Amino acid sequence: EEADDERGAAHFVQHMAFNSTRSFPGDQLALTFAPLGVAFGRDRNATTGFGQTLYRIDLPTLTAHETDMARKWLRDVADGLVFAQPAVDRERAVIQTERGAHANSFGQLRDRIEAFEDTGLRSAARLPLGAPESVAALTPQKLKAFYDRWYRPEHAMLVLVGDLPVEALEQQVRTTFGDWAPQGPPG
Repeated sequence: EEADDERGAAHFVQHMAFNSTRSFPGDQLALTFAPLGVAFGRDRNATTGFGQTLYRIDLPTLTAHETDMARKWLRDVADGLVFAQPAVDRERAVIQTERGAHANSFGQLRDRIEAFEDTGLRSAARLPLGAPESVAALTPQKLKAFYDRWYRPEHAMLVLVGDLPVEALEQQVRTTFGDWAPQGPPG
């Protein structure tokens, strides 16, 4: 659903979720989760594919504090990302590095397999990494506009897994996400 001038925006927004957010400004996200034993990459990560962006957080224990912090971050992913120019510039460089790593033999093989399997589909020519020129042109304002169009309750699914009773998990979701409202017009 990315316009031609915003190819790669979904993947870019995914990267921004690990930067400054409403509840975790600056480096507070890493400073909050590291003492809990929740490492970026291994325990807290995300992926963007053709049809979805998936955020994942795996907690070592289920203390009230840990689960509160995890839900607070996920809520910030939903409607509290901050698109500051320095962070956008930093993540653009990370994405360029990622593009270089994708150009290895395995990435090329995967692209060829996907092109074979998806022959004739628009997605085969529109990889989530986006086009270099469109990623280079994504500004904080363009990213925020994309985010507001697509990060909406009607597009989201939350899956919680743990040892708590289902009713308790449902209540936590209602408490954390119950007042989430769309921002701006839908995509």
